[in-house]
Amino acid sequence: MKKTLPMKKFFVDPNTGRAESLPASAFVGPEFLELELGTIFAQTWLLAPVENDSQDGLATSTDPIGKIGSRVPFNLLGKPFFLQRGQHGRLNCFPNVCTHAWHPLVESSSVGGAIICPQHGRQFDNEGRFVSQVGFEKMDGFPRESDHLRNVHVDEWGQWVFVSTGEPLAPFREFIETVQQSIPGLKLASLRRHRFDREVREVEGNWKQHAWNYMDNFHIRFVHKGPGGLADAI
Repeated sequence: MKKTLPMKKFFVDPNTGRAESLPASAFVGPEFLELELGTIFAQTWLLAPVENDSQDGLATSTDPIGKIGSRVPFNLLGKPFFLQRGQHGRLNCFPNVCTHAWHPLVESSSVGGAIICPQHGRQFDNEGRFVSQVGFEKMDGFPRESDHLRNVHVDEWGQWVFVSTGEPLAPFREFIETVQQSIPGLKLASLRRHRFDREVREVEGNWKQHAWNYMDNFHIRFVHKGPGGLADAI
């Protein structure tokens, strides 16, 4: 049974003169994180972490999935998915598990025809539809709707791919227009990624701590007061 969270306890007054911080449980409680993952994150559009492993240092988010038949696995919100360029050029996103016994379907980026489960050989086409499986030929009422791969909301914007793992609160075009309006001087759709180097940091902490720190102006004059100033915070 899921625990019910008392919303009054987590209410933040929009009047900053009366507002108080969220309680500590909002930063360390697993129930609160589960609620956030199922609402805030699952109901919005998130940038799909698609990478190009080419050695020339140039990468754009749609490079690995530009060709028909291309497929790229990735993880988002702790769950496995894969992008698949369909037969007619449409980009699809599916959970990266077989509908038979939940075995992973796509282990690495590739370009090919049918999607074949490496465990029992169940096959799907590039649009996620069930094609065949040995031993299931004479089953009644087969395939069922649940035997096809489930479509996950996905859209492309310039070189970028966005995914919504649940039911998005707004259509993608409405969402991305709001994002673009918030930074009118930066044309995001025309940006290209150039990878020269990268650094990966894994920090034990809640996502709100990082967002809070980014928006907190009060600490800058005390913490980032060296010669680099604000630059050393970035």
